[in-house]
Amino acid sequence: MALKMRIPTGLLVVGLSLVNGACGTTGPDTQSQKPARLSKTAGTLYQANHIEAICAKKDDSSMSWCMGFIAGVADAAQEAANASGTCVFKLPRTIEGFGLRATVLTDLEFHPSPVERSGAEAVVAALQRSHPC
Repeated sequence: MALKMRIPTGLLVVGLSLVNGACGTTGPDTQSQKPARLSKTAGTLYQANHIEAICAKKDDSSMSWCMGFIAGVADAAQEAANASGTCVFKLPRTIEGFGLRATVLTDLEFHPSPVERSGAEAVVAALQRSHPC
């Protein structure tokens, strides 16, 4: 049975802002060509270890939040990549929330994140390693 989830708009907006930094898009100063950095507030809002702790829980609320966060970050990363004509990762059409959650949890177990790493960066890195272009 597939879990139907509705991603809260606020979470998608947070995912979009975090992914912009995670994907290395350039900021307003395009002459410097340096990747945009996540703000301290956005970077600490959902750190990788926080995402891992929530996603590891088995209660319905935590699992739904986790799958919503991962799906929001994945969708935002795909949209950002499509807009810039690049590929960030290639998810199979059949993957569902539980599969995304398992992928990210497994990756975080084998590739622990530095404390300061954002949750969005960890999700994008996990999906890039497990589903490369």
